[in-house]
Amino acid sequence: SMNEITLGEITSVCNYGYTAKATEDNSGTVFLRITDINEDGTLKKDGFKFIPRKDGIISKYKLQEGDIVIARSGSVGLSYLYDANDGEMVFASYLIRFRINKEKANPKYIKCLLHSSLFYDFVNSKKRKVAQTNINATELRQFKFHLPSLDAQNKFLEVMEKTEHLRNLRCKANENPDKITKSLFSEIFGGPDSRRFSEKKLGDLCVVSMGGTPSTQKPEYWKDGTVNWMKSGDIKGEFISVIPQKITELGMKNSNTRMYQKGDVVIALN
Repeated sequence: SMNEITLGEITSVCNYGYTAKATEDNSGTVFLRITDINEDGTLKKDGFKFIPRKDGIISKYKLQEGDIVIARSGSVGLSYLYDANDGEMVFASYLIRFRINKEKANPKYIKCLLHSSLFYDFVNSKKRKVAQTNINATELRQFKFHLPSLDAQNKFLEVMEKTEHLRNLRCKANENPDKITKSLFSEIFGGPDSRRFSEKKLGDLCVVSMGGTPSTQKPEYWKDGTVNWMKSGDIKGEFISVIPQKITELGMKNSNTRMYQKGDVVIALN
């Protein structure tokens, strides 16, 4: 059985990060900012900034195993589950820390939820635009979801880990055929300098059209939308599993945006 619960109900600590000017001096402590976090919840490999070590600051803002930080401004909803292997770090003020009560939930399970369309739809319904898009801790604590038993959460994570392992194996297995395919392509069609075939422009072979954005001044084009609205930023990686933003049928009819058909190719412009 699953109980409906809020993020706040399974959180033992919830606080905003530290405000400070970071430096390049790596003798200090890593200062985790929104820009250090990838969209998939992993950390970027480099570019970290630091703040001087101060015991009071470290004790109040140091991340612990199982802590989750969520961006409250800019890339609203972006999240990262702290892993002690990433080293000691304190988190910056545009992040909110949620310390998950491990007697109620496995932080890794909550991490999966925070990368689901359920969470992104919730964030999109709550976020406000002032100078830039933002959300606060009170609103994030209201995120509601069904929570299975700890045992069921752990079983789900086992399956997820096996799936991820298989996906990595498949990616490695695909690397070699890709090289063979490229080699065969060059052999059959010639390399970039080959004159074996006549050249054609892409526009001669297909209908090229631009996307469109419904007016953001009209709430009826966006509120309670059901049509997936793809941005350039959604085109990344091998698959697209979630389109966070949605528009209404009315918004689609009153703008240049169009419904993609199976087989269409989209290219990001920015």
